[in-house]
Amino acid sequence: MADQMIHLEFSMQEIFNLIPQIADNIIRQSETAARLSEGFKDNEIRMAFEFDEHAYSLIIRNGREFISGNGNLENPMVRVSMTMADLQNLIRVKHAGLFLHYEKNSGRFNENKPVSIFKTISGMKGKIVSELKLDDGSISRISYVFNQVETPMATITLTMDTLDSLFKGKDNPVNLFMAGQLQIDGDMTLAMQLQSIF
Repeated sequence: MADQMIHLEFSMQEIFNLIPQIADNIIRQSETAARLSEGFKDNEIRMAFEFDEHAYSLIIRNGREFISGNGNLENPMVRVSMTMADLQNLIRVKHAGLFLHYEKNSGRFNENKPVSIFKTISGMKGKIVSELKLDDGSISRISYVFNQVETPMATITLTMDTLDSLFKGKDNPVNLFMAGQLQIDGDMTLAMQLQSIF
């Protein structure tokens, strides 16, 4: 059960079209989400996504106004690219909590983390490729281009279990790097800017 794929009966276009409505409902019904949105007041987050040949965009204004669209986005803060095959490999029941950034130990969502991530990536320039090693030996690659600048570049390689331990605060990137559980190839300074995310 834990390693089953999650199959969604929606296209990526339909998912992106639903984001504004879903986000609005969550903010209206959750005190935590409402407080989180206040942390983004007077800010605009611009994100671009590419899955194979298809491009999508998401703009979040003031933490409450969500605008999604199809096609390329000018001046994104971060452009995330991956193949649909890699995405499908990552969408497994056992990884759902990781991607929702849910902390099992405390039983609550970390409200401060998204604001910290925003502050970090808003100042980053460069390209990071993450190579996530899955239990079956395959690797899913995700490319992140920050603020439209593709150099310097770094590749970070780690297992899903290692990533899970980072998100849950059980370990930190420096310790994992020293232990050989997290490998960095390329610009070390760029890669280490991600420390504050964890």
